Amino acid sequence: MDETRRKKYDELWEQREQLNRELAQILHEDTQMDVQDYELTDHGGNSLRLSDCFGEHDKLVLIHNMGKHCNYCTLWAEGFNGVWRHIESGEYGDKAAFVLLNNDTPEQQKVFAAEKGWDFPMYSCHGTTLFSDLGYQVERDGQTYYNPGYSALVKNPDGSLRRVAADSFGPGDMYCSVFNFFNAFPQAAGEAGK
Repeated sequence: MDETRRKKYDELWEQREQLNRELAQILHEDTQMDVQDYELTDHGGNSLRLSDCFGEHDKLVLIHNMGKHCNYCTLWAEGFNGVWRHIESGEYGDKAAFVLLNNDTPEQQKVFAAEKGWDFPMYSCHGTTLFSDLGYQVERDGQTYYNPGYSALVKNPDGSLRRVAADSFGPGDMYCSVFNFFNAFPQAAGEAGK
């Protein structure tokens, strides 16, 4: 890369970083809400509360997953399997617990997680209004649709829960690194060799 192109690249990189900071600020400001302590179900069929997912932490990254039928959600979860422990350790940022929730039955989750080799905490919120209340479920034309994304939650000293940020997942987003690799290749045969 020549010096002029390198300078342009560096300028665009900084613009992207600035935009990411601005987007994060908007998500932080516009998605806050109190969150109830929903009842969840583990793979053994046992009940637990959302607050239990925090463990020793006062922060929680809650992944809203559409379930085993969604190839994209599976793609994101594959990436989370490699990073969730880093989130919990706090080695590179704030220490937070990590959990993936969806509406699959506990048995479906157990089988699918074993098949994929997922070892992060995963619970069913089937039968609750969690997805709807947090904005990841919509009703359209008599059908229920779930959307993937995350909510960043905090547990206050009084035990109450609050969402402090949230975002949706989608192709090309910053939550799934594989798309950056796809962008490295020419998009059309005519671009090859450029």
